[in-house]
Amino acid sequence: MSFFRDDEKQFILPYETCKNIYRTATLGKRIIEGLVNFAMSAEREIDIHKAPPEAIEKFNKTAEEMKQKEAIKQTIYNSRIYGTGALYVAMFDEEKEENDFTTKPTFEDAYKYKMKFTVLDPLNISGSRVDLDPLSFHFLEVVDVKVGSIPVPKKRIAVSHALEPLYLDTRTSLIPFSPPSVFYNMVELLQQYDNAIKSIGDLLYKAGAIIYKYPAKAKLNGISIDAITASKKILEQKRSGEVISISADSSIEDFPISNLTGLIDSINKLEDDITKALNDTPASILFDKSLSNGFSEGDKDKETEISIIESFRENKLTPLYTLTDYYIMLKAWDNVFIDEMRHKYIEYENKTDKEIFRSWAENFTYKYGNLFPEPESITQDNNAKKLDNLLKAQQLGANSADLQEELNESEIFKNEIELDSQPQNMEEMEEEDINFN
Repeated sequence: MSFFRDDEKQFILPYETCKNIYRTATLGKRIIEGLVNFAMSAEREIDIHKAPPEAIEKFNKTAEEMKQKEAIKQTIYNSRIYGTGALYVAMFDEEKEENDFTTKPTFEDAYKYKMKFTVLDPLNISGSRVDLDPLSFHFLEVVDVKVGSIPVPKKRIAVSHALEPLYLDTRTSLIPFSPPSVFYNMVELLQQYDNAIKSIGDLLYKAGAIIYKYPAKAKLNGISIDAITASKKILEQKRSGEVISISADSSIEDFPISNLTGLIDSINKLEDDITKALNDTPASILFDKSLSNGFSEGDKDKETEISIIESFRENKLTPLYTLTDYYIMLKAWDNVFIDEMRHKYIEYENKTDKEIFRSWAENFTYKYGNLFPEPESITQDNNAKKLDNLLKAQQLGANSADLQEELNESEIFKNEIELDSQPQNMEEMEEEDINFN
């Protein structure tokens, strides 16, 4: 494909082609799902300041029931397959017995709605518009979102792109000026990769064949028939592990395979090219390769991989969690659940349901799970160093309250520690042990 634009032949990757590549190409699913699945393989660590543990447990259980994680994954998949994906909060008003397309429910009226997360692709929101006004606050964002022909407010839908939008980008057909599929600049590479894999399969098939060199015969037809019959019999004997018998003036050989190594080298080169074309997925995730490449060190590669994952989480996952978390809170922390907590915890006795809900919602925070946890031995060494620093701080005159706060924030111990007096230094503790013994 030429880099120079031909006004009569604009290269557009059609909707069905994107779907076919995802479904049928050898690397189709891995390119789309590898980064997403890896980034979401560690559960979020949710914290709600001063809320009972039951509130977090109920939230997690409701998130599972509403299939939040699956919906977010599929939304990102669609954004990578087609260029754009969307996550819509569908609501059904049980009192009116009809779908509601516009309301953002509050704690007071959430009880009357059924809610679920619906994953959409660009065909479903093809009537939407990209803002092309450079002075607009929403420049290059998808605005005036429509599902089918029905307008949907942005408080009920989140639109996601795998690639950053470019001004006047005409590489897609469903939503004009939206980004294309991640497949866009690697279509030919993926075709070459599949051809190379097929060639290896053909060679391996031939590897199961044999060459039977037979003596010359007088009649051509007789030669052909004798050779075919003998070859079939010998091949059957070879595959079953039987004794192979041939005439004294005949011989058999395995089918020669001379270009297998070259094909494997070509596949390795294609994998490197595809990784560069994709750009956002490290080879260690896309092809399960080791972290260290060339002259770089594994630790440096790991730092790069962590940086890529954290950027992906913040830019692609966080907006989808921001949309969906609120609706999960509404379904999880209803009046019945809050009333249970009021009877169980005295601090909620004089607070209204709305006040309790608002307190939990406003103090709701999370961090993404650690994908590269440290070995226990390293954790213990780091904790020992932290404790040693606290002892040194005590020797310099730090008071007990400050030391206690620092100790608990360091999370050395699972539970919070309350210091009754200032910590002793190591020499005093060792001296006491000697006197005790």
